[in-house]
Amino acid sequence: MEREGPAIELAGLSKYYGRKTGVDHLDLTVRRGEIFGFLGPNGAGKTTTMRCLVGLLRPSAGRIRLLGLDPVADHRRLAPRLGYLPGELRLYPELTGAQTLRLLGDLQGAATSRRAELCERLGLTVADLARPVREYSRG
Repeated sequence: MEREGPAIELAGLSKYYGRKTGVDHLDLTVRRGEIFGFLGPNGAGKTTTMRCLVGLLRPSAGRIRLLGLDPVADHRRLAPRLGYLPGELRLYPELTGAQTLRLLGDLQGAATSRRAELCERLGLTVADLARPVREYSRG
C-alpha cells in the first residue's frame, strides 16, 4: 500500500440518483496525519460522500483515492484498514455483543486479534459482551 501521498483524495466526485444530485464535483485532499471534520447541513452530501469513500457506493463520476487505493476496485485490500460507523447503524438486537463483534470482523475480513485489548480499554467485561445488543445503551 502506498505510504506517501494524501490519506484522502477526491477529484470531481459526483454521485447522482437519477435526476437527484447527491454530490456534485467535490474536490478534497486530506493529508496523512491531518485531523479533518466533515460538517454541513442535512442533504449536503456528507453521507453520500462517506459511502463513496469507503466503497459502499460507486461514484457516478470523479476519482477517489483512500490511502492510495480505489475504494471500489481495491475494496478487499482497503476494508480491513477502515473503520466506518454510520449514524443510522442497525445491529441484530438478538445477538450478544461478542457475537456482533465476531460478525462485523468476519464481514470486514479482518482478524479480531485486538478485540480483547480494545474491549478492556473500553471497560467492556465478559458479562457486558454476553448481553444481547438490544440491552445496550444507544448513547
